[in-house]
Parts: sequence; structure tokens; C-alpha cells
Amino acid sequence: MFWDLLEHDEKASVLVKILIHLAKVDGELSKNEFSYLVYVASKLHLPLEKVREIMISEEDLNEILPHDENERMNVLYHLLFMMEADKIIDPEEIKMIYHFALKLGFSEKMVEEFILIFKTYDIDDLPPDAMLKIIQKYQN
Repeated sequence: MFWDLLEHDEKASVLVKILIHLAKVDGELSKNEFSYLVYVASKLHLPLEKVREIMISEEDLNEILPHDENERMNVLYHLLFMMEADKIIDPEEIKMIYHFALKLGFSEKMVEEFILIFKTYDIDDLPPDAMLKIIQKYQN
């Protein structure tokens, strides 16, 4: 199945499922990670009951990913913020970020710079244009 054929709620479900998978890769879903999931779900108008269904589902992770640049950046953005949500950047989370970022078409070097920013700054202290500068660097 292709991303462009999915309805909005299906796209939202795929993203939430990927974020849950990332959050659980270190063995637990922290309170802050859950809060971020709730935030993303609300922004995407995905009911919390659907998030709960996805969380308890035994279904394999579906790697249907967007091709549109804005949507690809949106997925990467959410992955990076989920990685940092619990204030612990686990090596397994980093591996998963690279996995999805490369599937989304981003360079390894670009992803490395994004991860370094999240290792350097707390989310609350992240300079507003830090991520944008990296994107601009690699688009030129």
C-alpha cells in the first residue's frame, strides 16, 4: 500500500504506531513519551481510543512512509522529538531513527547532526532555528 492512497486517519495511525515502536524500543514507555503520543494524536485528530488500540496491538510495524518532502520531514521531526521525550537517548532509539530516516530519504550525516542537537539541548532549550539550519545546509 502506498502512503498517498491512505486516508488522513490511516496516515495518523501509521505515524503513531511508528512512534510507539520507537518509544518502546528501550523496553518501556515513559510518562513523557506517552504525553508526547497524546499530543501528536490530538494534533492529528486521532482518538485516544485508537492510540490505545495501536498500543496493545500485536500487529507488525508497517513501514508505509511518505514521499512528499513536507510529510517526510514531519515524520522525522516526530521521531526525533519522541527520541528525546524521556530525556534519555538510548542506542536502540538512535538505530531506529537512522533506520527510518534513511528509508525516508535523509542522509546519514544529516540525521547525525539532528541527533547531536538533541543530545546537546534539552527540548525546552532547543534553539528555534537549529533544525532549520541543518535542513537548509543539506538542501543546498
